[in-house]
Amino acid sequence: MSGSTPHASASRTAGAPGRRAPRAIGAGPASAGPRRDRASGRIAALTVALALAGCAAQSTLPPVRRAALPQVDPVVAAQGSASPSAMPGSTPSPTPTPAPTGPPALTPELASRLAAAVRSFRSTTHVPGVEVTIRYAGGWSWAAHAGYADLGRRVLLTSSTLLDAGSITKTFMAALTLSLVDEHVIGLDDPLSRWIPGLAYAPGVTIRQMLDHTSGIDDAFNHQKLLDALGNHPRTAWTASRVLGYVGKPMFPAGTKWAYSNSNYILLGMVIERATGRSVAALLRERFFGPLGLRHTFLQTEEPMSGAAAHGYDFTGRGWAVEDLSDGTRYLPFTSLATALGTAGAIVTTSDDLARWAEALYGGRVLSAGSLAAMLDFTRTKPLKPRWPYGLGVQRLAFHGHVSVGHSGLLSGFRASMRTFPAEGVTITVMTNANGTDPDRLVGWLVDVLYPPPAPPPSPSPSPTPAPPGPVYPPVATPTPVPGPTSPPPA
Repeated sequence: MSGSTPHASASRTAGAPGRRAPRAIGAGPASAGPRRDRASGRIAALTVALALAGCAAQSTLPPVRRAALPQVDPVVAAQGSASPSAMPGSTPSPTPTPAPTGPPALTPELASRLAAAVRSFRSTTHVPGVEVTIRYAGGWSWAAHAGYADLGRRVLLTSSTLLDAGSITKTFMAALTLSLVDEHVIGLDDPLSRWIPGLAYAPGVTIRQMLDHTSGIDDAFNHQKLLDALGNHPRTAWTASRVLGYVGKPMFPAGTKWAYSNSNYILLGMVIERATGRSVAALLRERFFGPLGLRHTFLQTEEPMSGAAAHGYDFTGRGWAVEDLSDGTRYLPFTSLATALGTAGAIVTTSDDLARWAEALYGGRVLSAGSLAAMLDFTRTKPLKPRWPYGLGVQRLAFHGHVSVGHSGLLSGFRASMRTFPAEGVTITVMTNANGTDPDRLVGWLVDVLYPPPAPPPSPSPSPTPAPPGPVYPPVATPTPVPGPTSPPPA
């Protein structure tokens, strides 16, 4: 394995068709047995990540043993960048906090430390591939990629390799909904029944409650029957209506609790199409992808993708062995899951495009001031004690005291993190093609590189002894929700 030479560019290859069946969140790995057929392998591995993004799956293709996987240094590109102007037709939001004092200088030493963090992340987590982008509003940008898009053929990941963003899709859907609110096409407090009447599982639900996950609508992906159906027929395309057929009774009366549900954003896609008479993909491209220059971003279920895409991998639980989830089609990670998630989690993109998107969205260049304020209002859900402070399609997390807004994404074979730090004026995005390691770990490392924690006070001892050397990049705890009634406004 270590003796093979990776190709210079990424490409998709047809994976052997497999029967993929899932299991519900919280279940353990498949029980060991003398044989594990394709269906049982999928049942054991497709995990629904309700609180993050979507689903996680595992194929039963022969695992790729990774013990001898050669280490590949990150390919790093650093460049200056200027802040783009506001999108046509949008009203820039005022900056409610003082402008950042400016980014740290992108010195060779800083660039080397950033690259070392990426290298350490990959070597310690064993993810097949990773893309990273750092952007300072009006300042410099830095990007790196390392590892493989296709382990089987040793095809290297590049800066333009497409990966699945998972539930970061919800940031696009929330922005699209709010842009239609600005145009009085949809109302935030419209009842869902205005657009889709007769849903017994959504009594009294409003558009706003779907955006912030207080609707009480059951998550279809929390049902084993749906997961089994997706896993057993991986090449079968699904419709939104078929997925919603698995939605059960309301989890609670609308507005009384908080619970993450992918069903909310599948329904939002249907509402938008009924309200506008147009496809969600066409609206996203017309309003966001095109004006912001997001050339590598696609809603894969509704439009063809252009460019090479990575395979998604799942760790098997046997050392660092992984299994390829590709079904040989254009869909990431495979047809049934991609089409079932749809407007809840089917956007594919690159880390650079995600960083540009977050910088524009939270920097006030996409929505009106009123709509951006509504998106970033975390006070409405605070009494309901969400897992993290949650607005309208946006999370708020702190990394070692540095507060961010953004979203995470998790589904079979892919994980992603998109974080904008308003006070610092920086956006960090990380994407990987394995679902076993949290990319927020690398975000935390990069924050520490950019803003080193203060040194501890000197020892009062007259003859202090030097501390023993420790790891350069110690494990980073899960980002903590930010206390307080409001979030810092975007830079």
